[in-house]
Order: sequence, then C-alpha cells, then structure tokens
Amino acid sequence: MGGIRPVGAKPIRISSPGKEILGPGQTDSAQISELAQLTSKMFATPEMRSEKVATIRQAIQDGTYETSSKIDATIAKLLDD
Repeated sequence: MGGIRPVGAKPIRISSPGKEILGPGQTDSAQISELAQLTSKMFATPEMRSEKVATIRQAIQDGTYETSSKIDATIAKLLDD
C-alpha cells in the first residue's frame, strides 16, 4: 500500500473491530477535500512563479515597484498642488 508518510514514520495497518480488511481484488476509495486539492495545486506551481516573486520583491526593495495605489496617490498629490 503506497502513500505519503512523514519522514521516519512506519506504516501501520488499521482495522476496526467487526470490519473485514479488503481482500485480493477488492478496492477502497477516498475523497480528497477541496482544500487538499488546492493545497496540492499550490505546491505544484511552476518554478517561473518563484522567479516572478523574486523579481517583484527586488523591485519593492529598490523602490521601483509601482502599484495602482501608488500611482493613484501620486496623481492625487499632483492634483492637490
């Protein structure tokens, strides 16, 4: 039985009293929550995203990153003068 386990975790077999464990040829199923699906997609984002974040982060540190709110504030200051 495959699956994801934390590092160092040992596989365990879980059964409930009065319930049979699946035999050969039988299948089991599970439903993945929407949150788990979104989390999986988040970790599967391409490397390009991290490069974009690094570029934007550097522009913010350099003071060269322009947002619509910064532009609006600049326009408001110009109109007030």
